[in-house]
Amino acid sequence: KILGNIDNKEIVNFHYLNKEKENYLCTLNSDGQFKKVLFDEDMIKSNRVFSIAKLKNNIKIIDSFITNEEKSLIILTSIGRLFKYDLSNKFLNISSKQSQGILLVKLLPTEKIASCCKCNPDQSVTLVSLKGKFFKLKIDKIYDSKDSKLGYLDERFHLKNDQFIKIFSDNQYLDIETNKNKSARFNSDTINSGSRNNIDFLKLEKDEYLENCFSLDNFLN
Repeated sequence: KILGNIDNKEIVNFHYLNKEKENYLCTLNSDGQFKKVLFDEDMIKSNRVFSIAKLKNNIKIIDSFITNEEKSLIILTSIGRLFKYDLSNKFLNISSKQSQGILLVKLLPTEKIASCCKCNPDQSVTLVSLKGKFFKLKIDKIYDSKDSKLGYLDERFHLKNDQFIKIFSDNQYLDIETNKNKSARFNSDTINSGSRNNIDFLKLEKDEYLENCFSLDNFLN
């Protein structure tokens, strides 16, 4: 009822707001446009749906998150290219609700935006592929994209007949659903940095793939 006539499948994320800090709502579009909008008092108090972006035809929001600290932004593409940016206001300016945002990624002809996440400089990120392969990498290994416009690509990330679909940071769980109704909750701590593992606990069949991946903060840590 709160969401009105919005289709459940159109929901990208739910977010928690810390009202003791300034909250910035960050969104990443399928065309590589990134936007950081201050979640102001009017937005917090409003009981109505409000818009922060005007999307062009065939463009959609791929991922979103709330940030209220100076962290790093990591963007993942379908072929495994990684882009790292400083999330502070000094490097990524605040956008107005009416603006288009900032183009952070120039995609190759067959490349797509897969996902993004925020993380601390001393953390690791885990990359997830459609066919259930996991790759973990320390943040400090990734080049800063203000110096390397083409992003970072590790030769270990090469996939055959597969593509990347999700990236998430330490202190998060990943809820997984396959196209054959199998599900599991995955903790990135079970993968060592620099290792390469398949999801053998799900025993994916040849025609099985990950249909949904949802990252959840681990508040217990």
